[in-house]
Amino acid sequence: MKKLLLFCFTLVILSSCKEDKGLSSSKLEGGWLVLYPDHKQLTSDQKKSYATVQDSVVGLLGLKIVRFDEKGLFAQADSLYKTPGEWELLPDAVVHITSGGKGLNVFYGKEAVLEKDILKMSEKIDAGVEQVSIVWNLKRITDKKFKPLFTDEGNNWRKHPAASEDKTAITKRVLAMLEYYSLYYEIVSEASSFFVGQRVHLPFKYYQHGVGMVPFEAESPFASYYYNAEQAQMAYDLLSDGMSELSNYGKYPSGKNYVIEYSMFMTKMKETIAAQQGIK
Repeated sequence: MKKLLLFCFTLVILSSCKEDKGLSSSKLEGGWLVLYPDHKQLTSDQKKSYATVQDSVVGLLGLKIVRFDEKGLFAQADSLYKTPGEWELLPDAVVHITSGGKGLNVFYGKEAVLEKDILKMSEKIDAGVEQVSIVWNLKRITDKKFKPLFTDEGNNWRKHPAASEDKTAITKRVLAMLEYYSLYYEIVSEASSFFVGQRVHLPFKYYQHGVGMVPFEAESPFASYYYNAEQAQMAYDLLSDGMSELSNYGKYPSGKNYVIEYSMFMTKMKETIAAQQGIK
């Protein structure tokens, strides 16, 4: 009898420890970081075909911040204030996204499975003369520290001004951008072995252990967050002045990898500009 009880108890333990990979809509709700498309399952010939489009695929969705809302609404962070898309979990573990923005206007993520905090789902894409299936990996973000990446409050700087702003308002918008991207680079440094510079809409160029300015462009993503080109130039000049002070009197931060250093640099820039402009 004791042996039977012990056997049953062992089965209960094993059953309770087994990871539940089943999906439900509630398990998808929340904020996610799109990591990378896995292609190791492809054949040798398929990998050659995929190689012709790999950079474009990664550039399209890699390291984007996305949000599955509980009411079936979907948004990419960089298009948060546009008309939201929609999402639903279809039978057979298919994640369906419509009007979700570039790369996700019509998306079917098949064979979706949740492994701890990683959502995996396959997508068929065109790769030259054939179609291949890649597996997208998305990381669920639950740490409250990174909550501003997904909230309206944390993304308020993305709202285009309805009227001309004074220098204080422009400065606060610059500081909010730096704070947001400091968090973004921190989370990327923890979750990814690479980064995609185009995800960050600041006029910076990135080196392995350094950051520099690029020339001002009135039609750049950075400028689009300001009322007009003149005010975007003012914002750019704030960054340029902060960069000059850091270069002359500061020290570039040192971290465990160059991506976390970008995060630390954004924080230093924010502190420097706030001090220059007398903003607490």
